Amino acid sequence: MTIYHALDDLSGAGLALTVLGEVTFAEGNPVRAEQLFDESEEVLRAAGSRSNLAVNLSIRAVNTAMCGDHAQSIASLRESLALALRMHDTQIGTYSLEGLAGASAMLGEGQRAARLFGAAEALRERSGSVIGLAILRELRERYLAALPARFDADDLEAEWSVGLAMTFEQVAEYALGDDKASSSSA
Repeated sequence: MTIYHALDDLSGAGLALTVLGEVTFAEGNPVRAEQLFDESEEVLRAAGSRSNLAVNLSIRAVNTAMCGDHAQSIASLRESLALALRMHDTQIGTYSLEGLAGASAMLGEGQRAARLFGAAEALRERSGSVIGLAILRELRERYLAALPARFDADDLEAEWSVGLAMTFEQVAEYALGDDKASSSSA
């Protein structure tokens, strides 16, 4: 980070703090990791680095989900998705959608989760993107396993299909919209 500060690269310094937070979390210190994510977020906002801020929020959401705080994960992922939408970045958008789908599944919002998972799957297929990190694959499998217990299988399949047909812009609007309005317009 010293090098980034010497180069006056706030965006690089902020991203380095995000990565350090991720490593710190993996080492078993979620409290310190959260402090690093906060520091990173502050630096990235000051730098105006929307892309790295979206990454920070997405990674932070994984860590809060691993700690069981799905409501906080949703808050971070919604902002990450909004940034991705503004930048037309379907890669970070897909990660955000999958995280939102998973947190929704864990909170018992089966319809929303199924639709978001379907849309994320379609975006991955269109872009050729794969889930590279083992922790993300494991978290996704945990979320998917929770869905059938919270939602009828036929309804789950129908909502998944609706998500598969959505564009990035449509699903982002759905995911970022008011929960009650999104559910009633479905």
